[in-house]
Amino acid sequence: MGYQFGMGVACLRYSVLPALNQCLWCFQDLKIMMEFGCLMSIKKKTMVLMIAGLFLLIVQLADAASTKTPFTSVSAQATYNALTAAGSTGVMLDTRTADEYYGCGQPWNSNNGVCTDPDAYNGTPKWVVSGVPDAVRLPFNIPYWYAGVVTGTGAPEDEAMVRSLIEELLAAGTINFNTEIYLLCRTAYRSYYMADWMDDQTFYNARTGTTEYFSKLINIDADGTPGGGQGGMQEWNAQGLPRWSNYGDKTMPPQIISYAPDKNGYTETVSNEVPFIVSILEPRLPGNSAISYSTVLNTCVGAVELPSLSTTDLCDTTDTPANTLITHYNLTLTLSNGNYLWTSGSENYHPSLGSLQQTSPNATYAGHDTRNLTVDVIVACADNDNDTYSPDGGDCGLVDCDDNNDTVFPGADDSLCNGIDNNCDGVVDEGYTSSSTSCGVGICASLGLLECVNGGEVDSCVAGTPDTEGPFGDATCSDGIDNDCDGAIDIADSDCVVCTDNDGDGYFVEGGDCGTVDCDDSDTTVNTGATEGPPGDPTCIDAKDNDCDGWIDSDDSDCQDSGRRMHHHRGHGGG
Repeated sequence: MGYQFGMGVACLRYSVLPALNQCLWCFQDLKIMMEFGCLMSIKKKTMVLMIAGLFLLIVQLADAASTKTPFTSVSAQATYNALTAAGSTGVMLDTRTADEYYGCGQPWNSNNGVCTDPDAYNGTPKWVVSGVPDAVRLPFNIPYWYAGVVTGTGAPEDEAMVRSLIEELLAAGTINFNTEIYLLCRTAYRSYYMADWMDDQTFYNARTGTTEYFSKLINIDADGTPGGGQGGMQEWNAQGLPRWSNYGDKTMPPQIISYAPDKNGYTETVSNEVPFIVSILEPRLPGNSAISYSTVLNTCVGAVELPSLSTTDLCDTTDTPANTLITHYNLTLTLSNGNYLWTSGSENYHPSLGSLQQTSPNATYAGHDTRNLTVDVIVACADNDNDTYSPDGGDCGLVDCDDNNDTVFPGADDSLCNGIDNNCDGVVDEGYTSSSTSCGVGICASLGLLECVNGGEVDSCVAGTPDTEGPFGDATCSDGIDNDCDGAIDIADSDCVVCTDNDGDGYFVEGGDCGTVDCDDSDTTVNTGATEGPPGDPTCIDAKDNDCDGWIDSDDSDCQDSGRRMHHHRGHGGG
């Protein structure tokens, strides 16, 4: 029993009592439970205490997930060191009205509109993050009050405006709930109470769909006391830290808080018409007639393609009146597939410098400098002839000028002499190369060119006119010239050869070009085409060499039987 009671006391000490500080409404319920427990047995009372302790522990743990983190205070020098450190993504909120950092009297004071240039007051901080030298950063001007002093420690004078601007920064991705947010004022009064008010609030982040407290709110004030000693801007100027505005410079540049696509390294795959959004912060005007905001004249976005460095840019020149808080400019660039660097900017008139335009710094916000963008839009490309080229062009590549002929595409062989622009360069058959030709033989030989004419090959060579050669004994049969252009010269030409056939059997005495020799041109039965034999045939006993093979009658093997023929051949061969 004592052990159980001891557990109940321990539970009450380590779970119930700390939780009472976070959950006071539970106390009355606990009291009722304890009074009721006095009427119960010790065992039941112990159980009640244990259950109560467990309940409050659960409540405490659940509440811890959304518990605020108290803001801190640091000096202006420490702030500057943190903001300029390499990789810093911290931002600053200037809680003063614009007239104060221009060195002019505030609307709630007797010197309203008088610009006396109190050095401790004027200017607004500027800084450059180490490693990003071209990106000058400025605070966001979100005044805690703007028309009159708000007494006490309540909400800002225009709480809805302040909340709207902070939640715009969240939605833009310029800040998140873990961003280091430094709050600036002249004497640290407003920065302290702005931090205190923000510390007690949850804010909605449309980007993440979450509602949370900020975890890193920092008041710029070395002593951390509101209104005591120097405040953030006084410390900043006393330390000689960089500032944007001096006395008489009464125009702050437009403050860019966001652009879309807002992710560095974003890849666009839907359309080559890439939408960009550039959002400009224009805080509410103070009541001071000496101060005015110029309207934003140009808001631009530009993209540089790599590695060609060709630039595409677009500006919106719509005049946007001040006092609109947030203005979203929608700009669309037409970008081919490729890799780009892009950024944005905005400008307004600078009254102190006449009509000269003042360009907003490249980055008046955290982390938004020049960004990488890849455009990789996959499109359906027609290719009817399957030659891997499309008539669509653009992101589909070089244009196929005839998508119904697979021999026609950019880079194809255009030397075919076919009357077709095979390589799609607008010229037909320009790759064709003429070649030398020859024609005719003998005295008819000539030279020419094989050329492409109207899509067909034409040979310009024309052979000469032949002469006569022969007859036998003529000078043309011994001049070493192919006179009749038949490829035969002199006696090699049949026109210069005599063939004797006295017996008219078609065989000639001369042989050579006249054919095989007729061994008896007086007898039509004797020639190389005649036969002799077989044995018993009259040709074997007519005393003639009928077939002109050098053997007569029985000496001719064609007239012998097989036995004698072998003997004869052996005897004749050995003879």
